[in-house]
Amino acid sequence: VLCAGGFSHAAMPESAMPEFVRVTRPGGFVVFSVRKSVYDKSDSAITAMIKRLEEDRSWKIVAQECGKYLPADGVQAVYFACQVL
Repeated sequence: VLCAGGFSHAAMPESAMPEFVRVTRPGGFVVFSVRKSVYDKSDSAITAMIKRLEEDRSWKIVAQECGKYLPADGVQAVYFACQVL
């Protein structure tokens, strides 16, 4: 599953993440981005869901990197590649 921009400005709820896991076969990957400003919030439901899915062994985060998202605006994102277990 590839999701680009879906979790920006609450376009898609964090509850979509378990659905990504459900439709991805074991060993497959879920790749997505989250704006850094959203990911860094202390009460971020998206961040909590990412961590919960790793803690309950639904997926393993195999890559996580911060980088440019909207370079002209100086917006950064956190990019994830998660392997479904």
